Amino acid sequence: MNYTVSLSAQALARIVYVASGAAVFVLLARVLGPSRLGEYVLATNLITVLAALADLGSTAILARDLVASGAGRSAFLADFLALRLIMGLAMTVPAMVVVAVIGPGDLLLPLLAASVLLPLIAARFFDPVFQVAERSWLSLVLSTGYAVLMSAGTTAAVFLTEDVVFWGMIVYIAAGVFYGATGLLMAWHLMRPQLQSASRTGMWTIVGTAWPFCLGSLFAMLTARVDVFLIEVLGTSAMVGQYNAAFRFVDLGMAVVITVLTPLLTVLTRLAFADRASLGRAFDAMMCFVATGATAIAVLAPTLTAVVLKLVYGPQFEIAAPTLNVLAWKFQVAFINLLMFATLMTVASIRFTWWTSALALCANVIANIVLIPQLGILGAGVASLASELVQTGVDLVFVIAALGRVLTAGWWKKLAFVSLCASAVVHAPIGLDRIWLLAPAALVFFGLLYIMKAIPSNPLRVVQAEVSASTQPIAAP
Repeated sequence: MNYTVSLSAQALARIVYVASGAAVFVLLARVLGPSRLGEYVLATNLITVLAALADLGSTAILARDLVASGAGRSAFLADFLALRLIMGLAMTVPAMVVVAVIGPGDLLLPLLAASVLLPLIAARFFDPVFQVAERSWLSLVLSTGYAVLMSAGTTAAVFLTEDVVFWGMIVYIAAGVFYGATGLLMAWHLMRPQLQSASRTGMWTIVGTAWPFCLGSLFAMLTARVDVFLIEVLGTSAMVGQYNAAFRFVDLGMAVVITVLTPLLTVLTRLAFADRASLGRAFDAMMCFVATGATAIAVLAPTLTAVVLKLVYGPQFEIAAPTLNVLAWKFQVAFINLLMFATLMTVASIRFTWWTSALALCANVIANIVLIPQLGILGAGVASLASELVQTGVDLVFVIAALGRVLTAGWWKKLAFVSLCASAVVHAPIGLDRIWLLAPAALVFFGLLYIMKAIPSNPLRVVQAEVSASTQPIAAP
Protein backbone atom coordinates (compact mmCIF):
# COMPACT_ATOMS: atom_id res chain seq x y z
CA MET A 1 0.00 0.00 0.00
CA ASN A 2 1.41 3.39 -0.97
CA TYR A 3 1.11 5.50 2.16
CA THR A 4 1.64 8.80 0.33
CA VAL A 5 -1.17 8.11 -2.16
CA SER A 6 -3.51 6.90 0.57
CA LEU A 7 -2.74 9.91 2.74
CA SER A 8 -3.28 12.33 -0.15
CA ALA A 9 -6.69 10.88 -1.01
CA GLN A 10 -7.93 10.82 2.56
CA ALA A 11 -6.37 14.20 3.33
CA LEU A 12 -8.30 15.79 0.47
CA ALA A 13 -11.47 14.12 1.72
CA ARG A 14 -10.87 15.40 5.24
CA ILE A 15 -10.09 18.89 3.97
CA VAL A 16 -13.41 18.97 2.10
CA TYR A 17 -15.29 17.61 5.12
CA VAL A 18 -13.63 19.97 7.60
CA ALA A 19 -13.82 23.01 5.32
CA SER A 20 -17.57 22.59 4.88
CA GLY A 21 -18.06 22.27 8.64
CA ALA A 22 -15.90 25.33 9.25
CA ALA A 23 -17.78 27.36 6.66
CA VAL A 24 -21.12 26.40 8.20
CA PHE A 25 -19.89 27.29 11.68
CA VAL A 26 -18.61 30.69 10.54
CA LEU A 27 -21.88 31.45 8.76
CA LEU A 28 -23.94 30.53 11.82
CA ALA A 29 -21.63 32.48 14.15
CA ARG A 30 -22.05 35.66 12.12
CA VAL A 31 -25.82 35.23 11.74
CA LEU A 32 -26.70 33.98 15.22
CA GLY A 33 -24.17 35.69 17.50
CA PRO A 34 -22.59 34.04 20.57
CA SER A 35 -25.77 33.26 22.52
CA ARG A 36 -27.83 31.57 19.78
CA LEU A 37 -24.71 29.90 18.45
CA GLY A 38 -24.26 28.46 21.94
CA GLU A 39 -27.72 26.83 21.71
CA TYR A 40 -26.81 25.25 18.36
CA VAL A 41 -23.49 24.03 19.75
CA LEU A 42 -25.17 22.47 22.79
CA ALA A 43 -27.61 20.54 20.59
CA THR A 44 -24.95 19.30 18.16
CA ASN A 45 -22.70 18.31 21.06
CA LEU A 46 -25.54 16.31 22.54
CA ILE A 47 -25.89 14.40 19.26
CA THR A 48 -22.13 13.89 19.17
CA VAL A 49 -22.18 12.41 22.68
CA LEU A 50 -25.02 10.06 21.78
CA ALA A 51 -23.30 8.99 18.57
CA ALA A 52 -20.10 8.29 20.49
CA LEU A 53 -22.07 6.10 22.88
CA ALA A 54 -23.43 4.18 19.90
CA ASP A 55 -19.86 3.77 18.61
CA LEU A 56 -18.21 3.03 21.97
CA GLY A 57 -14.72 3.11 20.53
CA SER A 58 -15.16 0.23 18.11
CA THR A 59 -14.09 2.34 15.12
CA ALA A 60 -10.61 2.73 16.61
CA ILE A 61 -9.71 -0.94 16.02
CA LEU A 62 -11.19 -1.25 12.53
CA ALA A 63 -8.11 -0.28 10.49
CA ARG A 64 -5.79 -2.48 12.52
CA ASP A 65 -8.05 -5.55 12.52
CA LEU A 66 -9.01 -5.30 8.85
CA VAL A 67 -5.30 -5.54 8.01
CA ALA A 68 -4.77 -8.37 10.49
CA SER A 69 -7.79 -10.29 9.10
CA GLY A 70 -6.19 -10.69 5.67
CA ALA A 71 -8.41 -12.75 3.39
CA GLY A 72 -11.04 -12.94 6.12
CA ARG A 73 -11.65 -9.19 6.15
CA SER A 74 -15.12 -9.53 4.58
CA ALA A 75 -16.25 -11.82 7.40
CA PHE A 76 -14.69 -9.50 9.97
CA LEU A 77 -16.51 -6.51 8.46
CA ALA A 78 -19.80 -8.43 8.60
CA ASP A 79 -19.30 -9.07 12.32
CA PHE A 80 -18.30 -5.44 12.82
CA LEU A 81 -21.36 -4.05 10.99
CA ALA A 82 -23.73 -6.38 12.85
CA LEU A 83 -22.22 -5.31 16.16
CA ARG A 84 -22.49 -1.62 15.27
CA LEU A 85 -26.14 -2.07 14.27
CA ILE A 86 -26.94 -3.75 17.57
CA MET A 87 -25.14 -1.04 19.57
CA GLY A 88 -26.85 1.73 17.62
CA LEU A 89 -30.32 0.27 18.10
CA ALA A 90 -29.63 -0.38 21.78
CA MET A 91 -28.88 3.32 22.27
CA THR A 92 -32.07 4.57 20.58
CA VAL A 93 -34.47 4.45 23.55
CA PRO A 94 -31.94 5.76 26.13
CA ALA A 95 -31.06 8.55 23.71
CA MET A 96 -34.71 9.54 23.35
CA VAL A 97 -35.05 9.67 27.12
CA VAL A 98 -31.91 11.80 27.47
CA VAL A 99 -32.95 14.37 24.85
CA ALA A 100 -36.45 14.53 26.29
CA VAL A 101 -35.06 15.32 29.74
CA ILE A 102 -32.13 17.66 29.01
CA GLY A 103 -32.55 18.68 25.38
CA PRO A 104 -33.68 22.24 24.50
CA GLY A 105 -37.47 22.23 24.24
CA ASP A 106 -37.61 24.03 20.90
CA LEU A 107 -35.20 21.48 19.39
CA LEU A 108 -36.89 18.38 20.78
CA LEU A 109 -38.21 17.15 17.40
CA PRO A 110 -34.86 17.05 15.55
CA LEU A 111 -33.12 15.61 18.62
CA LEU A 112 -35.68 12.78 18.84
CA ALA A 113 -35.20 12.12 15.12
CA ALA A 114 -31.45 11.95 15.66
CA SER A 115 -31.98 9.41 18.45
CA VAL A 116 -33.85 7.10 16.09
CA LEU A 117 -31.24 7.51 13.35
CA LEU A 118 -28.20 7.00 15.59
CA PRO A 119 -26.92 3.83 13.81
CA LEU A 120 -26.42 5.88 10.63
CA ILE A 121 -25.33 9.14 12.27
CA ALA A 122 -22.65 7.25 14.24
CA ALA A 123 -21.35 5.47 11.11
CA ARG A 124 -18.09 7.37 10.48
CA PHE A 125 -15.80 4.38 10.03
CA PHE A 126 -15.49 4.06 6.27
CA ASP A 127 -12.05 5.56 5.60
CA PRO A 128 -10.18 2.44 6.84
CA VAL A 129 -12.42 0.23 4.67
CA PHE A 130 -11.70 2.32 1.58
CA GLN A 131 -8.00 2.33 2.36
CA VAL A 132 -7.66 -1.42 2.91
CA ALA A 133 -9.67 -2.02 -0.27
CA GLU A 134 -7.25 0.34 -2.07
CA ARG A 135 -10.05 2.73 -3.00
CA SER A 136 -9.00 5.66 -0.80
CA TRP A 137 -10.38 8.15 -3.32
CA LEU A 138 -13.91 7.09 -2.33
CA SER A 139 -13.38 9.04 0.89
CA LEU A 140 -13.23 12.19 -1.24
CA VAL A 141 -16.45 11.32 -3.07
CA LEU A 142 -18.30 10.68 0.18
CA SER A 143 -16.99 13.81 1.88
CA THR A 144 -17.82 15.98 -1.11
CA GLY A 145 -21.43 14.81 -1.09
CA TYR A 146 -21.67 15.51 2.63
CA ALA A 147 -20.09 18.94 2.22
CA VAL A 148 -22.49 19.97 -0.55
CA LEU A 149 -25.53 18.87 1.43
CA MET A 150 -24.36 20.46 4.67
CA SER A 151 -23.30 23.77 3.12
CA ALA A 152 -26.26 24.19 0.80
CA GLY A 153 -28.77 23.10 3.42
CA THR A 154 -27.44 25.41 6.13
CA THR A 155 -27.28 28.34 3.71
CA ALA A 156 -30.92 27.72 2.80
CA ALA A 157 -31.82 27.57 6.50
CA VAL A 158 -30.12 30.93 7.09
CA PHE A 159 -31.70 32.80 4.17
CA LEU A 160 -35.06 31.06 3.76
CA THR A 161 -36.25 30.30 7.29
CA GLU A 162 -37.00 32.28 10.43
CA ASP A 163 -35.85 29.67 12.96
CA VAL A 164 -32.28 29.17 11.80
CA VAL A 165 -31.23 26.99 14.75
CA PHE A 166 -34.13 24.54 14.30
CA TRP A 167 -33.66 24.10 10.56
CA GLY A 168 -29.90 24.14 10.93
CA MET A 169 -30.26 21.14 13.22
CA ILE A 170 -32.45 19.38 10.65
CA VAL A 171 -29.75 19.89 8.04
CA TYR A 172 -27.02 18.70 10.44
CA ILE A 173 -28.90 15.45 11.09
CA ALA A 174 -29.80 14.90 7.43
CA ALA A 175 -26.17 15.34 6.36
CA GLY A 176 -25.03 12.84 8.99
CA VAL A 177 -27.58 10.28 7.82
CA PHE A 178 -26.50 10.80 4.21
CA TYR A 179 -22.85 10.23 5.11
CA GLY A 180 -23.61 7.06 7.05
CA ALA A 181 -26.01 5.53 4.52
CA THR A 182 -23.91 6.33 1.45
CA GLY A 183 -20.67 5.18 3.07
CA LEU A 184 -22.35 1.92 4.09
CA LEU A 185 -23.41 1.23 0.51
CA MET A 186 -19.88 1.92 -0.77
CA ALA A 187 -18.27 -0.33 1.86
CA TRP A 188 -20.79 -3.06 1.11
CA HIS A 189 -19.98 -2.94 -2.59
CA LEU A 190 -16.21 -3.14 -1.95
CA MET A 191 -16.06 -6.03 0.53
CA ARG A 192 -19.44 -7.76 0.18
CA PRO A 193 -19.94 -8.53 3.88
CA GLN A 194 -22.82 -10.91 4.47
CA LEU A 195 -24.66 -9.91 7.61
CA GLN A 196 -26.43 -13.26 7.76
CA SER A 197 -23.01 -14.86 8.24
CA ALA A 198 -22.18 -12.63 11.20
CA SER A 199 -21.60 -14.79 14.24
CA ARG A 200 -22.02 -14.22 17.92
CA THR A 201 -18.50 -15.52 18.41
CA GLY A 202 -17.09 -13.01 15.93
CA MET A 203 -18.93 -10.12 17.53
CA TRP A 204 -17.82 -11.16 21.01
CA THR A 205 -14.25 -11.34 19.74
CA ILE A 206 -14.52 -7.74 18.57
CA VAL A 207 -16.02 -6.73 21.91
CA GLY A 208 -13.20 -8.50 23.75
CA THR A 209 -10.63 -6.63 21.69
CA ALA A 210 -12.40 -3.29 21.74
CA TRP A 211 -13.66 -2.99 25.30
CA PRO A 212 -10.69 -0.91 26.48
CA PHE A 213 -11.41 1.39 23.54
CA CYS A 214 -15.08 1.39 24.50
CA LEU A 215 -14.50 2.73 27.99
CA GLY A 216 -11.54 4.83 26.89
CA SER A 217 -13.50 6.34 24.00
CA LEU A 218 -16.48 7.06 26.24
CA PHE A 219 -14.33 8.87 28.79
CA ALA A 220 -12.30 10.66 26.09
CA MET A 221 -15.46 11.83 24.35
CA LEU A 222 -16.87 13.13 27.62
CA THR A 223 -13.56 14.86 28.35
CA ALA A 224 -13.74 16.63 24.99
CA ARG A 225 -17.38 17.67 25.40
CA VAL A 226 -18.00 18.12 29.11
CA ASP A 227 -16.59 21.64 29.14
CA VAL A 228 -19.41 22.79 26.84
CA PHE A 229 -22.06 21.61 29.26
CA LEU A 230 -20.20 22.92 32.31
CA ILE A 231 -19.79 26.35 30.72
CA GLU A 232 -23.55 26.41 30.12
CA VAL A 233 -24.23 25.45 33.74
CA LEU A 234 -21.59 27.70 35.32
CA GLY A 235 -21.71 30.50 32.76
CA THR A 236 -23.94 31.52 29.85
CA SER A 237 -24.91 30.39 26.36
CA ALA A 238 -22.89 33.29 24.97
CA MET A 239 -19.81 31.91 26.70
CA VAL A 240 -20.52 28.52 25.12
CA GLY A 241 -20.58 30.15 21.69
CA GLN A 242 -17.36 32.11 22.31
CA TYR A 243 -15.52 29.10 23.72
CA ASN A 244 -16.51 26.91 20.80
CA ALA A 245 -15.43 29.58 18.34
CA ALA A 246 -11.94 29.15 19.81
CA PHE A 247 -12.14 25.39 20.21
CA ARG A 248 -13.24 25.05 16.60
CA PHE A 249 -9.65 25.65 15.52
CA VAL A 250 -8.50 22.74 17.69
CA ASP A 251 -11.19 20.55 16.11
CA LEU A 252 -9.97 21.54 12.66
CA GLY A 253 -6.40 20.72 13.60
CA MET A 254 -7.30 17.38 15.11
CA ALA A 255 -9.31 16.48 12.02
CA VAL A 256 -6.12 16.88 10.03
CA VAL A 257 -4.24 14.78 12.60
CA ILE A 258 -6.76 11.95 12.38
CA THR A 259 -6.58 12.09 8.60
CA VAL A 260 -2.81 11.57 8.77
CA LEU A 261 -2.89 8.86 11.42
CA THR A 262 -5.72 6.75 9.99
CA PRO A 263 -3.82 5.50 6.92
CA LEU A 264 -0.59 5.50 8.95
CA LEU A 265 -2.02 2.93 11.35
CA THR A 266 -1.90 0.16 8.74
CA VAL A 267 1.75 0.99 8.00
CA LEU A 268 2.67 0.97 11.69
CA THR A 269 0.91 -2.37 12.11
CA ARG A 270 3.00 -3.93 9.34
CA LEU A 271 6.21 -2.58 10.83
CA ALA A 272 5.20 -3.89 14.25
CA PHE A 273 4.79 -7.39 12.84
CA ALA A 274 7.94 -7.24 10.71
CA ASP A 275 10.59 -5.37 12.71
CA ARG A 276 10.16 -3.63 16.05
CA ALA A 277 13.41 -1.66 15.59
CA SER A 278 12.17 -0.29 12.25
CA LEU A 279 8.95 0.77 13.95
CA GLY A 280 10.97 2.64 16.58
CA ARG A 281 12.98 4.55 13.98
CA ALA A 282 9.86 5.43 11.96
CA PHE A 283 8.09 6.56 15.13
CA ASP A 284 10.99 8.81 16.15
CA ALA A 285 11.12 10.45 12.69
CA MET A 286 7.38 11.10 12.72
CA MET A 287 7.43 12.38 16.28
CA CYS A 288 10.18 14.93 15.58
CA PHE A 289 8.28 16.25 12.56
CA VAL A 290 4.94 16.38 14.41
CA ALA A 291 6.41 18.03 17.49
CA THR A 292 8.17 20.71 15.43
CA GLY A 293 5.07 21.75 13.52
CA ALA A 294 2.66 21.58 16.47
CA THR A 295 5.04 23.46 18.77
CA ALA A 296 5.58 26.20 16.18
CA ILE A 297 1.81 26.68 15.97
CA ALA A 298 1.47 26.90 19.76
CA VAL A 299 4.38 29.31 20.19
CA LEU A 300 3.32 31.66 17.39
CA ALA A 301 -0.45 31.52 18.03
CA PRO A 302 -0.67 34.63 20.29
CA THR A 303 0.43 36.84 17.39
CA LEU A 304 -2.67 35.92 15.38
CA THR A 305 -5.52 34.70 17.59
CA ALA A 306 -7.26 38.02 18.27
CA VAL A 307 -7.06 39.09 14.63
CA VAL A 308 -8.26 35.73 13.33
CA LEU A 309 -11.22 35.46 15.72
CA LYS A 310 -12.38 38.99 14.89
CA LEU A 311 -11.90 38.49 11.17
CA VAL A 312 -13.59 35.09 11.00
CA TYR A 313 -16.42 35.37 13.52
CA GLY A 314 -16.78 39.07 14.28
CA PRO A 315 -15.89 41.44 17.16
CA GLN A 316 -18.12 39.59 19.66
CA PHE A 317 -15.77 36.60 19.57
CA GLU A 318 -12.44 38.44 19.96
CA ILE A 319 -12.71 37.96 23.73
CA ALA A 320 -11.85 34.28 23.20
CA ALA A 321 -8.27 35.05 22.04
CA PRO A 322 -6.54 34.18 25.37
CA THR A 323 -8.48 30.90 25.44
CA LEU A 324 -7.35 30.06 21.92
CA ASN A 325 -3.74 30.74 22.95
CA VAL A 326 -4.07 28.05 25.64
CA LEU A 327 -5.90 25.66 23.32
CA ALA A 328 -3.05 25.94 20.81
CA TRP A 329 -0.90 24.14 23.40
CA LYS A 330 -3.64 21.57 23.87
CA PHE A 331 -3.44 20.87 20.14
CA GLN A 332 0.33 20.49 20.40
CA VAL A 333 0.06 17.96 23.24
CA ALA A 334 -2.88 16.13 21.65
CA PHE A 335 -1.08 15.71 18.31
CA ILE A 336 1.93 14.18 20.06
CA ASN A 337 -0.30 11.99 22.19
CA LEU A 338 -2.32 10.64 19.25
CA LEU A 339 0.85 9.58 17.46
CA MET A 340 2.04 7.77 20.59
CA PHE A 341 -1.31 6.06 21.02
CA ALA A 342 -1.50 4.99 17.36
CA THR A 343 1.91 3.36 17.77
CA LEU A 344 0.94 1.72 21.05
CA MET A 345 -2.05 0.10 19.37
CA THR A 346 0.29 -1.91 17.17
CA VAL A 347 2.78 -3.14 19.76
CA ALA A 348 1.18 -3.39 23.18
CA SER A 349 -1.99 -3.99 25.09
CA ILE A 350 -4.03 -0.82 25.32
CA ARG A 351 -6.29 -2.02 28.13
CA PHE A 352 -4.93 0.82 30.23
CA THR A 353 -6.80 3.36 28.10
CA TRP A 354 -10.01 3.11 30.08
CA TRP A 355 -8.43 4.24 33.33
CA THR A 356 -6.19 6.89 31.77
CA SER A 357 -9.20 8.37 29.98
CA ALA A 358 -11.20 8.24 33.22
CA LEU A 359 -8.33 10.00 35.00
CA ALA A 360 -8.23 12.71 32.32
CA LEU A 361 -12.00 13.15 32.56
CA CYS A 362 -11.85 13.59 36.34
CA ALA A 363 -9.04 16.12 35.99
CA ASN A 364 -11.01 18.02 33.36
CA VAL A 365 -14.25 18.14 35.36
CA ILE A 366 -12.54 19.20 38.59
CA ALA A 367 -10.45 21.86 36.86
CA ASN A 368 -13.50 23.21 35.00
CA ILE A 369 -15.56 23.46 38.18
CA VAL A 370 -12.75 25.31 39.94
CA LEU A 371 -11.56 27.55 37.08
CA ILE A 372 -14.67 28.53 35.09
CA PRO A 373 -16.17 30.66 37.92
CA GLN A 374 -12.78 32.38 38.32
CA LEU A 375 -11.52 32.68 34.73
CA GLY A 376 -14.55 32.08 32.54
CA ILE A 377 -13.83 30.37 29.22
CA LEU A 378 -10.08 30.77 29.78
CA GLY A 379 -10.49 28.42 32.76
CA ALA A 380 -12.16 25.86 30.50
CA GLY A 381 -9.21 26.07 28.12
CA VAL A 382 -6.72 25.52 30.95
CA ALA A 383 -8.77 22.55 32.17
CA SER A 384 -8.77 21.02 28.71
CA LEU A 385 -4.98 21.37 28.44
CA ALA A 386 -4.47 19.89 31.91
CA SER A 387 -6.52 16.78 31.10
CA GLU A 388 -4.58 16.28 27.86
CA LEU A 389 -1.26 16.48 29.74
CA VAL A 390 -2.43 13.85 32.23
CA GLN A 391 -3.23 11.34 29.50
CA THR A 392 -0.09 12.11 27.47
CA GLY A 393 2.15 11.51 30.46
CA VAL A 394 0.71 8.03 30.97
CA ASP A 395 0.91 7.16 27.26
CA LEU A 396 4.57 8.23 27.17
CA VAL A 397 5.39 5.77 29.97
CA PHE A 398 3.76 2.93 28.02
CA VAL A 399 5.52 3.89 24.75
CA ILE A 400 8.90 3.76 26.47
CA ALA A 401 8.00 0.42 28.04
CA ALA A 402 6.98 -1.02 24.65
CA LEU A 403 9.67 0.43 22.36
CA GLY A 404 12.44 1.56 24.65
CA ARG A 405 13.78 5.10 24.66
CA VAL A 406 12.97 5.86 21.04
CA LEU A 407 12.75 9.61 21.61
CA THR A 408 16.02 11.51 21.18
CA ALA A 409 16.47 13.52 24.39
CA GLY A 410 19.05 15.88 22.89
CA TRP A 411 16.72 16.91 20.08
CA TRP A 412 13.86 17.62 22.49
CA LYS A 413 16.13 19.86 24.57
CA LYS A 414 16.94 21.86 21.43
CA LEU A 415 13.22 22.18 20.63
CA ALA A 416 12.49 23.42 24.17
CA PHE A 417 15.29 26.01 23.96
CA VAL A 418 14.12 27.25 20.55
CA SER A 419 10.53 27.49 21.81
CA LEU A 420 11.56 29.60 24.79
CA CYS A 421 13.53 31.98 22.58
CA ALA A 422 10.65 32.40 20.11
CA SER A 423 8.14 32.84 22.97
CA ALA A 424 10.29 35.63 24.38
CA VAL A 425 9.93 37.43 21.05
CA VAL A 426 6.17 36.84 20.88
CA HIS A 427 5.60 38.25 24.37
CA ALA A 428 8.20 41.04 24.21
CA PRO A 429 6.83 44.22 25.91
CA ILE A 430 7.66 46.61 23.09
CA GLY A 431 4.27 48.25 22.56
CA LEU A 432 3.63 46.82 19.10
CA ASP A 433 0.57 44.88 18.00
CA ARG A 434 1.50 41.21 18.37
CA ILE A 435 0.87 40.47 14.71
CA TRP A 436 4.06 42.39 13.86
CA LEU A 437 6.00 39.91 15.98
CA LEU A 438 4.90 36.89 13.95
CA ALA A 439 7.68 37.05 11.35
CA PRO A 440 10.53 37.75 13.80
CA ALA A 441 9.35 35.00 16.15
CA ALA A 442 9.02 32.50 13.28
CA LEU A 443 12.51 33.46 12.07
CA VAL A 444 13.92 32.86 15.55
CA PHE A 445 12.13 29.51 15.89
CA PHE A 446 13.07 27.96 12.54
CA GLY A 447 16.39 29.81 12.25
CA LEU A 448 17.67 28.43 15.54
CA LEU A 449 16.47 24.94 14.62
CA TYR A 450 18.47 25.20 11.40
CA ILE A 451 21.58 26.54 13.12
CA MET A 452 21.38 23.78 15.73
CA LYS A 453 20.86 21.16 12.97
CA ALA A 454 17.53 20.15 14.49
CA ILE A 455 15.24 20.54 11.46
CA PRO A 456 13.43 17.18 11.14
CA SER A 457 13.77 15.12 7.98
CA ASN A 458 10.78 14.13 5.86
CA PRO A 459 9.09 11.39 7.93
CA LEU A 460 7.32 9.88 4.92
CA ARG A 461 10.68 9.01 3.35
CA VAL A 462 11.86 7.45 6.59
CA VAL A 463 8.64 5.44 6.93
CA GLN A 464 8.83 4.26 3.33
CA ALA A 465 12.49 3.26 3.76
CA GLU A 466 11.75 1.31 6.92
CA VAL A 467 8.79 -0.45 5.30
CA SER A 468 10.92 -1.41 2.29
CA ALA A 469 13.77 -2.61 4.49
CA SER A 470 11.50 -4.66 6.71
CA THR A 471 9.96 -6.47 3.73
CA GLN A 472 13.25 -7.29 1.95
CA PRO A 473 14.15 -10.98 2.04
CA ILE A 474 17.27 -11.83 4.00
CA ALA A 475 20.11 -12.75 1.67
CA ALA A 476 21.58 -16.19 2.02
CA PRO A 477 25.12 -16.30 3.48
